[in-house]
Amino acid sequence: MQCQKCQHSAIEGIRQHLCQSCFSLLAERLVGKELREYNLIKKGGVYAVENDLCLFVFKAVIKGMPTTLLNSSGKNSSENMNIPLGAIRVLCWTLDDEIASLYSDILSGKETLHLGQANAGANNESNTGASAETNKGDIKLFLPLTDKELSIYAEAKGFTFTPKPKGKIKAMLDRIEEKHPETRFSVAASAKELAKIIEKK
Repeated sequence: MQCQKCQHSAIEGIRQHLCQSCFSLLAERLVGKELREYNLIKKGGVYAVENDLCLFVFKAVIKGMPTTLLNSSGKNSSENMNIPLGAIRVLCWTLDDEIASLYSDILSGKETLHLGQANAGANNESNTGASAETNKGDIKLFLPLTDKELSIYAEAKGFTFTPKPKGKIKAMLDRIEEKHPETRFSVAASAKELAKIIEKK
């Protein structure tokens, strides 16, 4: 199968027929579009970026906007991040992470759901150090991408990406997607609409 952009060999497991290079450009455009849609980047803002992969992409998509960027841990984990008071966390958080978190929160009866980018990019004065997986105000940088898509992007750019464990929920989605390939994106779209409803309340 050929790339629909440049006619090189396309890679499998992504939403379009693209080669690794063309998909990398698409991935950055998708992330940048998400940041612009929710107005998540503010001039002069302070951002605690989770790891080197996040830092690389964040710099690529903000295109020189004056900000202070802190590489929090160098690890693919939100644990033990040294976060200055008032800084905004930029997390290595994918579409698969969002779906797994949504189902887990619903099944556990959690009352507060941090869905999508609702309230992201706002200074959170409660951010004083290591905390829950996601907090109100966090930017979920790779929300437009699946784990597999981010793995492909990371490899193309010379980084290593290790997806967060998701247990039975990911296995369930994988089985459904064998017959219905757009399942993840449909669930994500529903979660985004739910986030808007919750934000209005």
